[in-house]
Amino acid sequence: MSTQFHLPCCSASWFMREFNNLTSLQHVNIVRLVGYCHETRPECAEYEGRTVVADRIHRALCFDYAHNGSLHDHISDEFNGHDWRTRYGIIKGICNGLKYLHQDLNSPIYHLDLKPANVLLDKNMLPKIADFGLSRLFGEEQTKITNTSFGTRGYLPPEYIEQKVISNKFDIYSLGVVIIKVMAGPEGQSKCATMSSKEFVELVQGNWRARLEAPPIHEPGLEAYCVQVKTCIEIALKCVQADRRKRPSINDIIDKMNQTENMIRLWSLNVYLKRPYFAPDISGLTRFEYNDLAVMTDGFSKHLGLGAFGMVYKGSYKDLNGYQEVAVKEIKNTTEGEVHDFIAELQRIGRMRLHTNLIELKGWCCRRNAWNLVDFISCCRQQRVQFFLVFEFVPNANLEDHLHDRKKILPWQKRYQIIKGIGSALHHLHHECNRTILHGDIKPSSVLLDFDFNAKLGVGLSRTASKNNRILVATDTGTEGNMDPRKSDIYNFGFVLLEIACTGKSRQQVWKLYREEPEVMEYAADHRLGGIFDKSQMKRVIVLGLRCSHPDGRHRPFMTDAMKFLEDGIELPPILEIEEQQGSTFLGIHSAEFSHITIDILPLGDGIELPPILEIEEQQGSRFLGIESVNFSNINTAMYLEGENFSIRGSISWLKVVRGGARLWWRLYCCVTRRLGIWERYTVVDSYLPAV
Repeated sequence: MSTQFHLPCCSASWFMREFNNLTSLQHVNIVRLVGYCHETRPECAEYEGRTVVADRIHRALCFDYAHNGSLHDHISDEFNGHDWRTRYGIIKGICNGLKYLHQDLNSPIYHLDLKPANVLLDKNMLPKIADFGLSRLFGEEQTKITNTSFGTRGYLPPEYIEQKVISNKFDIYSLGVVIIKVMAGPEGQSKCATMSSKEFVELVQGNWRARLEAPPIHEPGLEAYCVQVKTCIEIALKCVQADRRKRPSINDIIDKMNQTENMIRLWSLNVYLKRPYFAPDISGLTRFEYNDLAVMTDGFSKHLGLGAFGMVYKGSYKDLNGYQEVAVKEIKNTTEGEVHDFIAELQRIGRMRLHTNLIELKGWCCRRNAWNLVDFISCCRQQRVQFFLVFEFVPNANLEDHLHDRKKILPWQKRYQIIKGIGSALHHLHHECNRTILHGDIKPSSVLLDFDFNAKLGVGLSRTASKNNRILVATDTGTEGNMDPRKSDIYNFGFVLLEIACTGKSRQQVWKLYREEPEVMEYAADHRLGGIFDKSQMKRVIVLGLRCSHPDGRHRPFMTDAMKFLEDGIELPPILEIEEQQGSTFLGIHSAEFSHITIDILPLGDGIELPPILEIEEQQGSRFLGIESVNFSNINTAMYLEGENFSIRGSISWLKVVRGGARLWWRLYCCVTRRLGIWERYTVVDSYLPAV
């Protein structure tokens, strides 16, 4: 069922703006456009006393049917109308819709006319923001000054009224006014203007307390709901501050509201608690009792599988939105030294903003019933203890199961959607959090999928990088090297990309095809796809997979560049690949003799510029493609320059590669005996060194 809005008096520009904005938006709290009409019909009309034939333009937009009309029709004071849960759900839904517009789109959209009349309510009282005719797309520039008139008086921020300034805080101000009206009724704003902030908060909270505790309603967990009322009205007052710089961001608002929901969860559990309990302040996460988890999981009988640290159970509990399914992950035998890391992990994850492709951590539990953080740490020091982490339940198994399902092939469209989801989650962890967060376990089996095949990564046991984002790592040879820790996640991300695109093929097989026939990279794709995929997408995924899984961390891109390449196809630097059967796989590591080494330099673009004259001579200090060598004696090199093949033979005992100012060494045995002339470009260089 849909609602049709005829727009006889709107301008063509307004109609197109509304249409273009709505077609690009997909969110549960944004009104969904299901159709439109835009046509011209000849009709008879009176003009200057005579009948003429004129073109009449008919325009209409069709939306999902709003059973309960607009929010404007449901505004009432604290003692009448909808109960608190319904009003809170409306407020939270509007905030989620606004977050989608401000934060989740490539180019933010500012609504600029947020008011109750522009919020529609479906049959479940779920709010949907509507009327995007005044909305504006904003890129990197977040603030503008305009001469155009926007919005509705009463919902306009002071900086717009006085200076015509538009920013994302325009909508935040309007949101504050809407929240005040939802909570305190149509007279709420006028009351707010005549009272101090403290007095107004106390008035609204007192009115709601009276309604919540009055029979026959009397909400269980009264104090928790009163705290939620106070938090929401305080948020509203912060939103309507005259100085836009003091208004909270939409993320801050949602974080505050999430904390109140966590606080209420334990009151909503259908279990008996020995005493009133609020979750301790570990970043807003709920602290569950062990007995609560036992009830949620039917005595830990609902097994989902065995994780790296213990069993994972399925459970459910009741909150504001009804029964919620969760996954309860057991972490056994944690030692004393790991306790502090665990607490720090909870504090960091709890502060992290929710992301579509990250599994939400809802709470935690310690096996022993310590009621505060100090006692919690003390009890853990006495012996090995048992932890539990409570996550949202992701119902559609993991990526590995779907990739290797012989009965049902995962189509490319869903695979590409999953790839972008994993990349978006990693980009958020690496670049958008206050401190860099390392996942540490990116693999197909750790990527969970919801019913819509959106990728979900868990971060319950991830780690935070140091302040300068550098760590010491041990290479294959046991030698420590200085590497950006994010490159470890990117390395695993590369292998996941190759597994998704080329299921069943090794990296070596894919690399060989890329090196020899880069123009037909789609041949490396999973044959079960039957060639049904976007070739440009497939090639970008494979190339990115090879780059991200490069043996040398310095040649792996950061997630910012990786996502730009994946989505926009920006050029990445050439691939320098080093493979061998014995010895180290890392550039810059002094290692033992190699029995086989292959050096491949394959540019993605038009090739690499070489010096005008390339000379190879049998003398110390000679240079060959940037390689300085001494003690020539026996080398066998096949070389392809602009389609022509040259063989060079000789030997050296040490080889030094100069690249980007760094001097990189290998222990090799080979020799050069031929002089070359002028060459400007090359595509592939392969070197084979006989076993020592």
